[in-house]
This record gives sequence, C-alpha cells and structure tokens, in this order.
Amino acid sequence: MGLHESLPDGSHLYSNLLCFLARIFLKHIGVTMAEFYAEFEAEMESVNVGDPASFPDWTRGLPETSFTEAVDYRSIESWPVNED
Repeated sequence: MGLHESLPDGSHLYSNLLCFLARIFLKHIGVTMAEFYAEFEAEMESVNVGDPASFPDWTRGLPETSFTEAVDYRSIESWPVNED
C-alpha cells in the first residue's frame, strides 16, 4: 500500500501530497496533469486501430517482439545476484 492509499481522503496531509505531486509533475513535464491527460486522451481518440498510419509518432520504430522478450534483464549490472 502506498502512502497516498493509507491517508484518508480529505485529510490535510492527503491534500498537501496531491498538491506536491501536481507541482512536481508540472515542473518536470511542463504541463499540468489536466492538460497532459486532455492531450493524451485526444491523441488516443484520434487513433484508428485498423490503420497503423494513424498511430502516434512515438509508436514508430517500436520492436515487434514484446518488451520482456527484447530485454535481457540478467545482463543489467544492477540486477540482484542471488547465489545460493
């Protein structure tokens, strides 16, 4: 359970947490969460799943294989070593 899930709705701490997250999002992404989701929803609604040409530009060049098949997690140096 995350911190935000353990706080009762309407509590002062919960309100401050939501405000903090919104400010951090705006600082790092450059738009408010409402603006981001409005743009994202409009982009997703413009996609025709039967027409790959209508897909957003950021989907171009994605591998055909699944992400879990394309990434060799064991080769990542930060992978925890479990030597029994």
